[in-house]
Order: sequence, then C-alpha cells, then structure tokens
Amino acid sequence: SPRIPSPLAGKSPNRKDGASMQLLAYGEVVDRFGLDILKESGDFVLKDGDLALTKTGDIMLKNPQYHALWKLVEGWRHQAPTLQPLFDSVFSLKEQRKQLDERRNHVFENHRFDINAPNTFLMDERSIDKYHELNDQIFASEEAVEIYAGAVVLVINGLLLALKYEIDATRDDWEKSAPLIQGCSVGSIVAASANNFRHSDEWARPRSVKERKRQLPSIRVLSSAFQEAPTEHGAYPRFSRNVCPDVLELLSDGSFDELGSRMFTFAHNMAKRGLDRA
Repeated sequence: SPRIPSPLAGKSPNRKDGASMQLLAYGEVVDRFGLDILKESGDFVLKDGDLALTKTGDIMLKNPQYHALWKLVEGWRHQAPTLQPLFDSVFSLKEQRKQLDERRNHVFENHRFDINAPNTFLMDERSIDKYHELNDQIFASEEAVEIYAGAVVLVINGLLLALKYEIDATRDDWEKSAPLIQGCSVGSIVAASANNFRHSDEWARPRSVKERKRQLPSIRVLSSAFQEAPTEHGAYPRFSRNVCPDVLELLSDGSFDELGSRMFTFAHNMAKRGLDRA
C-alpha cells in the first residue's frame, strides 16, 4: 500500500478501468505544494488589442510565470497517477531484490559432498536450477528498477524544461533556485539524470574530447549531488550506468509526495525569480 497520499485519491489503480482514475483537484495541488503564485486568479491578458500568447502559442493566463506554473500543475495532475505506481515499484523491487539475494545465498547451504560420487564437488541439479532461476529474477528486477526510475525522471525533466522555456529562465534561475542538494538544483539534477539515462552506454566507453566536454556538465552535477569525486575527465565509473533509481531516492527520501514537493518548490522559486525581474 502507498506510504503517502495517492494521486488516485485513495483508489487503487485498475488496469481494466483506467478511465475511472480520480485525479487530485487543481486547488489541492496548489495548496499541498504551497504554490502562492497560483492562489490569485489568472485572467486572460490583452496585448496590442489582442489576446496575449505564450511562447508555445497558448492563450496566456496573467503572465508567463503564472501560466507556466499552471501548466506544470495540470501536467502533474494528469501524469502523477501513472508515475506513482512506477515510483512505488522502484522501491518495492529494491526491497524484493534484497530478499532474492538472501534466497540465492542459501541455495547451496544444505549441500553435502558425496565422496563416492564421480565428481565430489558437483552440486545437485535441482539446486543449480534454482540458483539460475533466482539469478534471472534478480537481473530482471534490476532492469525493471532502472526502466521505471528512468521513465519517472524523463517525465519530470520534460515538465521542468517546458516551464524553463516558457518563463525564459536564465542559467542562474535554473541552477540556483532552491532547494539545493549539495549546491545543485532539482532541475539540474533531474536533467543530468535524464542525460545519464539516455546516454549511460556512451559514458561507459572511450570518448573523444568533444564527447567528454558535452557530457562533463551532467557528470559534474551528479558527482556533486552524490558527493563522489569524478576521476580524470569526469569519467567516474558510477555514472557510466543508470543512476535514475539513486536520483529518485536522493530527491524523495522514498516518498512520492516529497518528490512532488521538491519539484514544485524548485519550479515556484524559479518562477518567482522571473517575476522579481519583471
């Protein structure tokens, strides 16, 4: 059962009845995550005698920052019911992995060597089959954790990058808006993790100077966030694999609600910086 309030408003996901999912109300998201900018009404805006449009061509509500945050809330409301089961699976499968490891470690514990057998050290076929079965389950579980975590990271990255574009956020806005984790913003960590998910195989192999320069910013962010110093050229082995499960742990402490809170706090602070300049 979920450890935090579900975006399905208490209703368990039902694959046979997906259309009946109950989303969080807009106002509930605004209140839960303290989005003060959106607590005021948002009206259409006139510009040069016509309705003002956003950078992506939508009819603007109030100002770019307000409109972009409104879109982020709407995106989260619609996507959270899909993201939370993936998120929860990341952590449940990690626990399951520990149990599988324990079972695998005890497969041969009752084996007795038969000094009269042709091969004294040969294990029985049943135990060998069980060992390989558990190995397969462990590898499948590891792949699932990486896929589920990667999907969550990619969706959140898309939501935050859309907001960044809509409000014309500066590099400082993106990198310095709180909350910061070891000096890195939520947006920077999510973007670096998304790059890792898409290109971890490239990070693992020998690279040209041009490739290293392109990858180094993301590697440096992950290195800082995890407090793990990279080796020369930033090619730290840890970041040559999918780090999305670790990033979700870092940003959420295992709580989907906390993940949403940090995402919205970052987005809200980034929008406030833009409003302060307006």
